[in-house]
Amino acid sequence: MPNSRGFFGCISSDGVVYVADGHDKTKNALRSAYAYDIAASSTTPSKQAARAPGTAAAAEQAARALYCRLLNENGLV
Repeated sequence: MPNSRGFFGCISSDGVVYVADGHDKTKNALRSAYAYDIAASSTTPSKQAARAPGTAAAAEQAARALYCRLLNENGLV
């Protein structure tokens, strides 16, 4: 990831870890999401960047939205 963050939402699927929202070191709210490909050891901005303010509740909401999107894309729902 290009920067460190805390209080973020996180899920994984098929060797990719998705991180959304959170706070930076000075507790500024972050409104971004990244996908980390474990096998390639690379990080890219997620197409589903978080839209809600960077709070713990918003991070959880963003992680759930990413999870639901992954389920839909993989035909699991």
